[in-house]
Amino acid sequence: MRFWNLRAMRDQLRLGPLTQREQFKYAVAVALFAYVNAESPFIGPSGWNLLVGLGLLLFNGVAIYYVYLCNGGNNGERFLERYLSIGWILMVRIFVLATLPLLTLWALYTSTSSSDQGIHFSLRVAATVVMQLLFYWLLGRQFRAISRPAI
Repeated sequence: MRFWNLRAMRDQLRLGPLTQREQFKYAVAVALFAYVNAESPFIGPSGWNLLVGLGLLLFNGVAIYYVYLCNGGNNGERFLERYLSIGWILMVRIFVLATLPLLTLWALYTSTSSSDQGIHFSLRVAATVVMQLLFYWLLGRQFRAISRPAI
């Protein structure tokens, strides 16, 4: 299982499909990582929870469709295998590279501002959206690098 090296993953995927065991490892890793990250934006003022949840659901649906098109759409190959394996590596990279800057900004913000829960909720949602935009954009780039995109 790879955690960082996208080039090696692309090379491995070009040679042929991952074994079912390898695919299962990536499926579990992606599901656990997504579950942990899905909790944070929905803890906030109750009036916004549903709206934010529906917005993020719609955003993710559109983003996954974008990646599907980057894989070749109906003519693409091995979408799930690529999505899980490349997605896992990108999630690890984004988490590692974004954690320290986000924690630093969060510490600076909380030490210099009031404890308004609405603002804190908005910042968590904004950070989630930015990281998801980055994730799906990078995922689309990787799919284009190994496929014939439909877009």
